[in-house]
Amino acid sequence: LQIRQNLRQLAFRATFSFFIILAVLVFFLRYLRFAFIVQGSILVSVLGTLLLLFVARQTLNLFTLAGLALGFGILVDNSVVVLENIQNKLEQGLPLGTACQEGPLEVVQPVLASTLTTVVAILPFLYMTESLRLYYEPFAVTVTLALLVSLAVAFSLIPMSFQQSFRRHLMQEEAPPHFVRKSFQRFRGLYTRLLKGALRHPYLTLAVTLWMFGLPVWLLPNSWEVKDSAPGWEHKLANFYNAVMNTSWMQEAGPYLDYLLGGSVHLFFRYVERGELWNFGNETYVSAFVRFPRGTRIVDTDHAVQLLEQVVVGLPGVQQVRSRVYPDHATVTVRFTPAAQHSVTPFLVKGRLIARAVQIGNAGISVMGYGPGFSTGLGGVSVSEMLELTGYNYAELSRLTDDIRRKLERNRRVRDVRTDLTHQFMMSQETESSLTFYREELARFHIAAQMMIDYLNPYLIRYLYRQRLRIGWQEIPYILNAAEYSHFYLYKLQRMPLRFSNGVHSAVNLLADLRVENVPGVIERENQQYYRLITFDYLAPYRFAQRFMDQFVQTYSTPVGYHLKEAQFYLGGEEGEQRNIFLVLLLAVAFMYMILAGLYESFTYPILIFLIVPLSLIGVFLIYYLTDTVFNRSAYIGVIFMFGIILNNGIILLDRVNQLKMEARFHHFTEVLLAAGQQRLRPILITTLTTIVGLLPIVILSPRNGNPDIWYNLSLSTIGGLASGTVLGLVVLPTMVLLIERWKHRGKA
Repeated sequence: LQIRQNLRQLAFRATFSFFIILAVLVFFLRYLRFAFIVQGSILVSVLGTLLLLFVARQTLNLFTLAGLALGFGILVDNSVVVLENIQNKLEQGLPLGTACQEGPLEVVQPVLASTLTTVVAILPFLYMTESLRLYYEPFAVTVTLALLVSLAVAFSLIPMSFQQSFRRHLMQEEAPPHFVRKSFQRFRGLYTRLLKGALRHPYLTLAVTLWMFGLPVWLLPNSWEVKDSAPGWEHKLANFYNAVMNTSWMQEAGPYLDYLLGGSVHLFFRYVERGELWNFGNETYVSAFVRFPRGTRIVDTDHAVQLLEQVVVGLPGVQQVRSRVYPDHATVTVRFTPAAQHSVTPFLVKGRLIARAVQIGNAGISVMGYGPGFSTGLGGVSVSEMLELTGYNYAELSRLTDDIRRKLERNRRVRDVRTDLTHQFMMSQETESSLTFYREELARFHIAAQMMIDYLNPYLIRYLYRQRLRIGWQEIPYILNAAEYSHFYLYKLQRMPLRFSNGVHSAVNLLADLRVENVPGVIERENQQYYRLITFDYLAPYRFAQRFMDQFVQTYSTPVGYHLKEAQFYLGGEEGEQRNIFLVLLLAVAFMYMILAGLYESFTYPILIFLIVPLSLIGVFLIYYLTDTVFNRSAYIGVIFMFGIILNNGIILLDRVNQLKMEARFHHFTEVLLAAGQQRLRPILITTLTTIVGLLPIVILSPRNGNPDIWYNLSLSTIGGLASGTVLGLVVLPTMVLLIERWKHRGKA
């Protein structure tokens, strides 16, 4: 049912993307005939990709199909550039046959470079860790094959179809609507005026761009300390810096300067949550695993399972409770109705099972929550929040740990506070029994505390006696076990009736407070500091849990020599996977640079193309800030994917700049930049908008209050980066090229 639903959603998104891409093509290409030619290239590319997947023995699954659906907007890029250049040749007065031959040949290098940079941006996905490669390898393979097929289609099918369908008299009869023609002319005129102004004031343009990206002024330290052996000028500079930073007006103006000068970088790093895990849309359920010592009767195991079932059966929102019982272990799985999966019900069920589990003795019980109901609501799994407390005295550290636990438990949203986790992320199997006597009750009934201990020892102590027995020449170890220990249930023991020798009848819970708690199995120490970990679940989305953590750490007062902070650890190998993503990013950038350097036979020319990358990051930062979305691993992968696409705009624009420069038809270099911008405006806008609108269905149709699929953040990163990279790149990139050209001439002079 879930697979059928996912396929239905995928088909709807693909259909929606197909028709909205057609609308964009009609608007910019102005002729319906040309739009159908380009749109037909999508169908041919998809069919060719399916054939190659069959030859490569790749299976069709949700991820390969998602790669095709997401690639609709990308598949038209090569076709648009080729068709647009053929049109330019016709407008220059060349015959139809000559235009269809020279047009594609003129853009072979930029189109090939654009395709290869996108491919090499995706290929490093194959070097991801196993858990990530499982989901992104089919996507990478599918998109790579689709891009290669679209490259072949662009240089074969597009010129042939254009030549066969083009008729000058038909073209005059099929003139585009007046508003379409006028709208694009006005937009091109606006762009031309904006580009002229930027080229007239290049340093101002560069300064505004730098301000939009942002200066990390909030990272400046409050003071600058230098060594005594430092030179005098460094001491003077440090004194001046400290005098400025320590003034009262600077302290007050600091937050305002962060906003004024921080730009998009400040908004992103200050307000966007980052670094959480995500899941892949599994069903929400809670599972309890029960393990007893070997030799336990199945009747006793079944009794423990029944105690767990009692606290969840019949609860609103619980759809099914399934138990499997074996002699020494059992599992209890609780599933929920669709309406309850994203509510607080799964957390309450998990809490009830944990509360009952600690009352069952002689058993190891673990309770875990899985699926979207335990996610942040934006693709993040709600793993326990974690605090780390360090100090020099272990006894005082334990006291502070208990105090923190009590304060956390007062919050209604906090569940399952545990203090027995080690830095190896293993829950301790060690338990500690504590017995607190009600001395007034003992005195009233004339009962000695030792009498209570004698009654309870057989239930609490596993080994009553250990010794070696000599039989002949051999010493044989033996252990005396208490029979009552194997039938120990905390809930029953607390209410067990007692009969003392003085004739008094009572119960354990009336005379004492009996508890069995997990304690750390080891005492951990590092850098002469003991440390303890406190974990808990917070029943709220990730960003609210993070705010609660920050506020708790800031407001909790610790003695001198003790420090409380948020533990910077990642369960499930998350830290290693994050490093792996950064490695993939570096590999992608290195591969793209090598491709461009090889195609253009230059080490400096690719650097000019890469100038568009920081411009695209502005959009990534802003879109996550404006949508209040968590920046997770899928977002990182989306940034890598976006880098390969946004470089296409820089390649197409700068390649045309070089061609016009070599033709030497213009007197000034600014005229070359203006002509290149005007001629490449339409193909750049078409390729960008078709990619954006191809991804829009994922962003628009993904549930904001549920658990969006893994493509949501990837699409969001791509849309934000392409939007800003295109708008700013069309203006800022020619301005940067102009400044570099001027600096070259000054260096020669």
